[in-house]
Amino acid sequence: MGSRAIAISTLVLRIFTLLALVACVVLFITNTFRDAVFDDGSKVTFKDLTTYRFVLSTAVIGAAYTLLQLPFALYYALTEKRLIKLDILPELDLYGDKIIAFLLASGVGAGFAVSVEIKSLLNDLFDAFAIAGFQDTEDSKALNDKFLNKGIIATSALAFGFVCMALVSVLSSVNRTKTTKDVMRIMLNYASLCSAVESLSSASSSPVHIMMGEAHIVPRNRRASIYSPETWVPNWSSSLEVFMNQQTEAKPGLD
Repeated sequence: MGSRAIAISTLVLRIFTLLALVACVVLFITNTFRDAVFDDGSKVTFKDLTTYRFVLSTAVIGAAYTLLQLPFALYYALTEKRLIKLDILPELDLYGDKIIAFLLASGVGAGFAVSVEIKSLLNDLFDAFAIAGFQDTEDSKALNDKFLNKGIIATSALAFGFVCMALVSVLSSVNRTKTTKDVMRIMLNYASLCSAVESLSSASSSPVHIMMGEAHIVPRNRRASIYSPETWVPNWSSSLEVFMNQQTEAKPGLD
């Protein structure tokens, strides 16, 4: 897969992740009901279940992280260059995506577990109330079922966001590996070029100059008038950064 295809796929997956997590947050916040049969009529919300609060927190953290990453992903998809040119940025993408994916996975597991377990427990409890002769238990059972079913739907949205984020983390790993291989290829090409320059310089009476990734024999009488001292290459390390920048401009995906 090419770097542009990876960039576009990452952008699309981040957008899907953000939409799924926002949907999860909205569903949890709007999931309320009032039970006048077994309660005093007070509103029941996600705050009454500690696990639901944790699930909502994972969705909020994941949405904030994805929203922060979107401008960078959009710029990279359009230009195949990093918005901020830091060598550590691919590393942050890789480990950040994996951490958020693990966090969302924990929220998914907790949300499904508590919803299914409490729903089963309440069903058995309402059946026992009905056998004991309590009246009007069906309405309360329906309200609690609706509340927990909506929690399951919200957790399903979170699960979709987790799948998208997991795929993003895979693409981040692929992109990081590809970038590392390209950098190693550039360094090997540079080493080969410098070796050829040393051989050419030893066989020539004139010094050899590297400019724009090519080797040129520069007459001694033109050295001072045409080339500044900064452009001469005394050894490999002095021009490695310049050479890699030139190669990077030829391959924008490395930025």
